[in-house]
Amino acid sequence: MSDLRLWRLDELCPSCAARAGLRCQTFRYSDKPSRILHNARGWRHRPCPTCKAQPGEICRTPTGRQASRPHTARLHRGRHELFSDDQVWEELERWKAPTAFVRFSGGGGSRGSIGAVTLEDSEKRMLARWGVGEGELPEALAVPIWARYALFRGRPRITGLVMWDLQERQVLVGGERGDRKFEEVLVQKPLARAHLAPLTVPDDAQ
Repeated sequence: MSDLRLWRLDELCPSCAARAGLRCQTFRYSDKPSRILHNARGWRHRPCPTCKAQPGEICRTPTGRQASRPHTARLHRGRHELFSDDQVWEELERWKAPTAFVRFSGGGGSRGSIGAVTLEDSEKRMLARWGVGEGELPEALAVPIWARYALFRGRPRITGLVMWDLQERQVLVGGERGDRKFEEVLVQKPLARAHLAPLTVPDDAQ
């Protein structure tokens, strides 16, 4: 079970007030889902620079009492947290990995789970392979799944594969939803590349 999912989805979002287990919204109390999870949602995972609370602990006032809300400094991402798409693309460039794949499943009464996360080079040779909770990059590559499906509550059984395409700066997902195949874009390609032909997720990617 992904630690990232637990500490970012099992908490109310201080930025948009999305309830535990639900997707983030575009702005506070909006009913329009956001395609990202807000950085503030991971506050409990981080130490607090203001009151020195440790990960998992509640923030404290100067008198030692429990604070009514986490301190503002704790709502921003930590130094080693990869949240933005730009940061993930930069990491893929550093690995010289034009594609990354994330296998996932969930729904049908089960919470979501991540299978293997793999990087491939231009010759489709595997550069790296991770399981759940084995590093910031594999966790960051899985973020579009949680932003799209949250904890999979109320959804039919979904199994699929997310593909990050470095050249197009686009993230696709494809698989089966119930008894039907599906494919959709999770992160749009930049407008400057919009004239290029759409990509498809390979059925045999490992």
